Amino acid sequence: MEIHKVIYQHLIEQENKRLIHSDKCEETEIERANFDRAILDTKNRLSVKLSHGKCSQFLLEQIARHRLNIGEKFNERIELYNASEILDMLELLENDKVNHTDFTGEILIGFSKIHHGTYSGNGYSIVRNIKEYWFKKGNIRNERQNEFQQIRSDYEHHGISAILNMMHSRAMGKKELRGEWIVFKKYEGKKYYLCLASHYEDDKKIFEEKLMKCLTEFPELNR
Repeated sequence: MEIHKVIYQHLIEQENKRLIHSDKCEETEIERANFDRAILDTKNRLSVKLSHGKCSQFLLEQIARHRLNIGEKFNERIELYNASEILDMLELLENDKVNHTDFTGEILIGFSKIHHGTYSGNGYSIVRNIKEYWFKKGNIRNERQNEFQQIRSDYEHHGISAILNMMHSRAMGKKELRGEWIVFKKYEGKKYYLCLASHYEDDKKIFEEKLMKCLTEFPELNR
């Protein structure tokens, strides 16, 4: 088998191992006192990181789950994120130090998003990102061919693990990698941070199951 096929198969296997389906997990019983402490701690951290922006209760509770390493269900997948990384990203966004993009679909138009968790998820995201950086339909992407051949030439004598490790390092050093989303909305010069969402959730689900709760909390965003 060609070496790039072996590497691709390895990444597929690793992605599947890291993918936690909800049917593989028992529902975690959250001790209310611990959860409340995690929410309070998150509020205190955000009071320092956000100068004007507001954070929804829904997002606070999401971050609290990740602070407690409980994880969160996105469709049928469970992800565990680094809560500190999310808080740091909110601070950067608050201070306009990172670029965001706006939703263009009819359901979520008016809302914006920024990626988080490129490397920090304990689930499948990081392997998926690396796989998609190098491969398209099981083959090395045309624009990565020269880079891959150079890595192969330099490290093949050390074995396939050395090639794979270098591919990981190169991919993780690129800005093209993306994590999942922090969804927010700007209103009268202020950012409202609303929820975490996944590429695997459709716009209707994100709006009806997450953002509608936030719009109830912040009715001014309905204008």
